[in-house]
Amino acid sequence: MQPVRLIPRLDVEGANLVRLEPQGVRRILGSADAFIRHYAEAGASALWLVDWQARSWGRSLLHERLARGAPLGVPLVVSGAVRRLADVDALLAAGASRVALGAEAIEQPDLLSDALARFGAEEIAVSIDVRRHADGHHELLADGGTRPAGVAAVDWVRRAAELGGTELFATSCDRDGTAAGYDLELASALAEAADAMHVTLCGGAGSVEHVLELFKRTGVTGASLASLVHFEAAPRVAHRSDWSGQAVLQFLRESGALRPFRLASVREIKQRLAQAQIPCAELAVPA
Repeated sequence: MQPVRLIPRLDVEGANLVRLEPQGVRRILGSADAFIRHYAEAGASALWLVDWQARSWGRSLLHERLARGAPLGVPLVVSGAVRRLADVDALLAAGASRVALGAEAIEQPDLLSDALARFGAEEIAVSIDVRRHADGHHELLADGGTRPAGVAAVDWVRRAAELGGTELFATSCDRDGTAAGYDLELASALAEAADAMHVTLCGGAGSVEHVLELFKRTGVTGASLASLVHFEAAPRVAHRSDWSGQAVLQFLRESGALRPFRLASVREIKQRLAQAQIPCAELAVPA
């Protein structure tokens, strides 16, 4: 089996790591910088930073997070309202290893091809939000997963692969936050459409077993992790910020948010992968 990657996804709002909840509520889990350092030290393959303020401001606000995170040595992938080549340039200069183009690349047909031509596939990735319809087909969503884009997910992924893309970051909006396991049918469809592209899937991880299942049963090479590892890490990173990790967990327990999860750390998941003889590697970045 080819090496796989474990990539925590950090939804960032200002200086905070947040958890997206129903009705658009964002629950603050702690300092984004503290979580970035924690996962870098834990041996994550890369970190995926999603800027949730970017749509409102029309540009990414992650430059300070990148400046502090880049020296830690873990590859940083950034997404969120990247509309122009100048946005890509600024994020790479701030410390991003790769910039992931999202729905903006669907609405601007030349954005992806122009970015690949200027920066190369080593610094450009593709990110998509996907929803399954009743008939089984998967459609792309725009505006942070809130609006149908009218494009089939596999069609867009095939186009990205044809243009020379090498990295895809996909979120299953149906599974996101559910802890019900990854959408294996979606994972297989994306891996097939992506051809030689590496596919990292986010949405649904509620236990180590879900991660193992994703790698054993599909051609996906990356598992993106959010609440599964964030809830486990919250008390550990509290001393690096003004937030009380225990207080956050107490609230989550009382609200029932923790109930579906069997929490695990990045280190634990890596150990279980090693026991299953599944090698884990870092995301490749330009020298």
